[in-house]
Amino acid sequence: MEETLYEKPSKIRKIANNCVKLILHDFIIINQSSEDVSSNPAMMMIHEKLKCPRKTTTFQPCLVDDSIKYKTCLNCNFTFPCDVKISYRTQLIIVTDAENRRIVFFNLDTLEYINALVTPGLNPFYLLVEEEENSDNLFVSGSMDAIMKMKLNHVNSNLPLAQLLWFSQKMFKDPQGLAIRYGKEGNFIYVCDRFNDRIVIMKASDGTLVKTISSIKVFHPLTLEIEINSMLEPFAITMDENRGTILIGFKKSLLLVSEDESDSFTLLKTLNADVNNHSHLLLDKESRNVLIGDEGNHRISVLNIDSGLVVKSFGKFGKDDPFSFDCITGFCSDRRNGSVFISDCENHQIKVFVRDELK
Repeated sequence: MEETLYEKPSKIRKIANNCVKLILHDFIIINQSSEDVSSNPAMMMIHEKLKCPRKTTTFQPCLVDDSIKYKTCLNCNFTFPCDVKISYRTQLIIVTDAENRRIVFFNLDTLEYINALVTPGLNPFYLLVEEEENSDNLFVSGSMDAIMKMKLNHVNSNLPLAQLLWFSQKMFKDPQGLAIRYGKEGNFIYVCDRFNDRIVIMKASDGTLVKTISSIKVFHPLTLEIEINSMLEPFAITMDENRGTILIGFKKSLLLVSEDESDSFTLLKTLNADVNNHSHLLLDKESRNVLIGDEGNHRISVLNIDSGLVVKSFGKFGKDDPFSFDCITGFCSDRRNGSVFISDCENHQIKVFVRDELK
């Protein structure tokens, strides 16, 4: 039965002979009471970090190496399955079925269909899961130039799988890829506002506009000049918070940029994986490999940011075998085991690939 959306550090002390004494503290006590640590700057820092949950984003997708095998496909009479994401806290696989105007939920462990959430008047496109301390939230970009946020509930709870928190459609023209920056002062959502040629930054809590960025600064070391270039139809975005960098995919180009207090990004590097429309980006922050959805060439390319080299390409055009695709629009990797879920859009499937333990 389908649901309808609108129904509403430890402290270090130096001692003699250049040794270091490490004093451990009870993190549970610290997390429960800020009163005990308010007079100690080091403990205050720990307390703040504990309140901002750590996000595990490291993965080793099976398609990066040669140990991949096809397992199955998630099928629910999809017409245009655009994106797929995982919520670990709620044990859900989430798929946007754009032309059927619904968001479809599967069990993460069994891969079985659970339910679908109808989105009247809205074709849902791209997804982003926000991992909070006590819950997971889902952001969706879609038609009607809209972004919406929903609270996700556990697969075994008696609550609806998703509950609408806020809905915004006043500032976008064809919003596409989404990314999140976590912070102690709150989380921020970055939206590829495609036909406004900009990135929109919003507060994740309530959708309040923070700022928009529509240009990229390019520094020329030989002439010491700074050139300001306009963005043209940003489509995909991901970020590396550890390094303070952002990857933005356009039709042909992939740019590594940094952000400061100005209204422009700063170009750090131009990357080339011979892609025809960067439909989706997924970054492994440890290996510095980025998985690139190459929509026009019907494949996923794996590019190393540091070397600028393509490590591997996966997929070909067609529909006769599991390794053939017709328009890859979205994908994700299960960070527990490296399984990869790929939206084979025009073949109307979500394909599941796993690591072949025999290789």
